[in-house]
Amino acid sequence: MKTRDLERLKKKLLKKREEILSKLENLAKETSEEGEPLIEIYDKASYQFNKEYKIALGEKDAEVLKDIEDALRKIEEGTYGKCEECGADIPLKRLNAVPWTRYCVVCAERLEEEREAEQSEEEYY
Repeated sequence: MKTRDLERLKKKLLKKREEILSKLENLAKETSEEGEPLIEIYDKASYQFNKEYKIALGEKDAEVLKDIEDALRKIEEGTYGKCEECGADIPLKRLNAVPWTRYCVVCAERLEEEREAEQSEEEYY
């Protein structure tokens, strides 16, 4: 991978990391029990649902943040852009779209199919 491409991807990763950290900080403020607005019982359920929804979104962002940190570490180690499953180079086009990706398209699709099959089996039983 060209140094110029690597630097551009690193900047994308750093920018996304800052966006997520800011979002998670705001989410923590919004969902804290401290300062919870005084609302009627009727509105309490809606407030709780929104709070839980935001927490779930925060968990997804936390997963992406971990992947971003891993990608930045790999850039420093010189292993960035390699599929963690098969070891092949991840195409630059895919890295541009999702710079924190850990897998090539083929492996990502296979792993997703396996995950969906496991979930189907769990729902069946």
